[in-house]
Amino acid sequence: MSRHRSGLTGFSLVIMLVTFLLQHLTSSESLAPSIAAWLALLLVWPALPPVNRQQCLILMTIGVVCVVISAGLGARIPWSSLLGNYVPLLCMLVAVSFLRLLASRSEEALPSGRRAIGSTLAAAHLLGAVLNLSILAIMGDRMARSSQLTLKQVLVIGRGFTFAALWSPFFVAMNVSLLSAPGMSFAQVFPVGAVIAVCALILSWWHLRQDAADFQGYPLNRQGLSLPVGLAALVIAAHQWSPQLSVTLLITILAPSVALALSGIRQRSSCFPAITQHVSAGLGRMGGELALFLAAGVLSVGLTLITQQTGFSLPLHHFGALEASILFPFILILAWSGVHAMISVAVLSPILLPLQPNPNMLGFMFLSSWAMGSGSSPLSGMNLMLALRYGVRSKQIWRAQAPFFLMLLPLIWAGLFWLDSYH
Repeated sequence: MSRHRSGLTGFSLVIMLVTFLLQHLTSSESLAPSIAAWLALLLVWPALPPVNRQQCLILMTIGVVCVVISAGLGARIPWSSLLGNYVPLLCMLVAVSFLRLLASRSEEALPSGRRAIGSTLAAAHLLGAVLNLSILAIMGDRMARSSQLTLKQVLVIGRGFTFAALWSPFFVAMNVSLLSAPGMSFAQVFPVGAVIAVCALILSWWHLRQDAADFQGYPLNRQGLSLPVGLAALVIAAHQWSPQLSVTLLITILAPSVALALSGIRQRSSCFPAITQHVSAGLGRMGGELALFLAAGVLSVGLTLITQQTGFSLPLHHFGALEASILFPFILILAWSGVHAMISVAVLSPILLPLQPNPNMLGFMFLSSWAMGSGSSPLSGMNLMLALRYGVRSKQIWRAQAPFFLMLLPLIWAGLFWLDSYH
């Protein structure tokens, strides 16, 4: 994509974020954030890989067909939802991206051996919980020799990162789940996801600890922990103080505010070029996420309308932990075939909600689908990035990850049953 088009895309996404925040601060209704998001998609569309464009068009076509049929059956088209169903999540994604301005690039000596596997898992998990996908590039570039990583290094940072999706409020996965499972309580799901994430990390260390003498990892120190711990504490405190504000909105407000303030304090006048570079280049690379979220939003609204108008329902009277446990492996298999968790959630949510499942259990199923699918699928954005950037084949990653993630299924099932039984 040209530099000019990338800059316009980034500027459109900033407008989307600013108008979204103004809309909430003034309690007004406006299509401005949605219009800015679709404008950004139009700008980035020519630069999207053909596979992304094809997937996006398929999802939107299905959604629009469902909307047209529903309108013919008498449904009123909710234009604000149709155009901006997942715009709040896109705004959060843009907001969190500004935290990359605070990424540390220390030259501390790299640890090695079994202990290094533990520190690298923890670093990828805790830093990734806040910095999202950017931490993989930061860690990978630091650990790489001649621009390459070993398969074990890729597995370690990949597992450490992906399990943060089970609990981190800074992951889009958490906020998609809160939106797609109305009534889900972050406070109740968070400890279950965190405990399972810790268990998965310990099992990962146990599984990867063999032949680790030559393993070169990433250091974890107090300075590195200050950002994720501080931000998480700030979000939790703000949510306790104003429980009427959603976690998504709080992160959308706090993430760029903290990033810009600390960046200004650390770099002073030199922070402006960094911010400009992030808007023009960093945000311009969000085309894949932008297309997926807008298309999935159209699909979700279309399926919701057609379900309501036709009275379609599954041949079930109840959807509990047992049904979720049976369904979950199929979601994982779909992820392996290239179906993003976002699509699975967009399809399943309107179909399952009429069965009135426990929202915490349903939300945790969506969270787990995201974590397990992105961590093990050879076609997930995370694994494709690691494969292309560091010279490891996607098929190698899948062969190493898939059996391990299947071993984790009992942990996910335990979480589903616990949340379904606890009200």
